[in-house]
Amino acid sequence: RDGAPSVFARLNLAPHACAVGRLDVNSEGLLVITSDGALARAMEHPEIGGLERRYEVLVHGRVTPSKVAAFRRGVAVKGVRYKPMATRVVDSRPNRATLARRRR
Repeated sequence: RDGAPSVFARLNLAPHACAVGRLDVNSEGLLVITSDGALARAMEHPEIGGLERRYEVLVHGRVTPSKVAAFRRGVAVKGVRYKPMATRVVDSRPNRATLARRRR
């Protein structure tokens, strides 16, 4: 939120420490703070580190194989084109899914 304090305002970080990831005000997850530049790069860029990212997302209806195939080809949302993503469904329930992805 505008004007809300960030997590960094409450921490006494070393000048060379950097955060990996981003948490929006309405999200939850892991925020890694490290002084290891190679680790930070590997986590920020899955194509470098070979890491798989998992996201739990709210969806309208169910995630179908055709919708997952669209992610693999690349999708456009509100006029913004997103690159193809190697996406797989880890778990799917009505209106909620856990997706894992590696960027191609």
